[in-house]
Amino acid sequence: MARQPGCPWPALLVLLAALAALPGLAATAEGVYLYLYGASWCPYCRSLDQFFSQAYPGRYYFCKIDLHEGCRNSLRGLDEYLNKSKGVPSELLEGIPQTLVVRDGRYLLAIVVGGVTEPRFWSEITSRSPQERVLLVVPPYAYEIRMTFDEQRELVSKYAPVAEGTGTPGP
Repeated sequence: MARQPGCPWPALLVLLAALAALPGLAATAEGVYLYLYGASWCPYCRSLDQFFSQAYPGRYYFCKIDLHEGCRNSLRGLDEYLNKSKGVPSELLEGIPQTLVVRDGRYLLAIVVGGVTEPRFWSEITSRSPQERVLLVVPPYAYEIRMTFDEQRELVSKYAPVAEGTGTPGP
């Protein structure tokens, strides 16, 4: 499960340009929370954890699938939902780290598979406005998944529970 999608710099720059061209950019990343699924033994996960702790202090949670059965089951449930209900090929979802980008505790802006630590990439992702298209990024590719706001709220409450008004995971 520790597959790390390759992401050479030229491909990442093309992806950043494509993300910037997508509609729905907000003025700020305020209200955004990052929910990182990964493993304590995964170097990409640890690198992303360190990056988030500096770039988004208090606004992310590292859910370690190797240490917590609840995290492992949640990631499996999320991947199964996306595969069965939204037709996302399972091979796109089999890597870690996986990061859910959530705005205001209810809108799923994006799912990022891989250990990207480029600040501009995350700035573009976290600046998106809520919309009924969730971005799935598996560098160097980006896809859109049609998902209603109600579906997003349900997924966020199940797989990225954040206590209302705080930067900490909910119960």
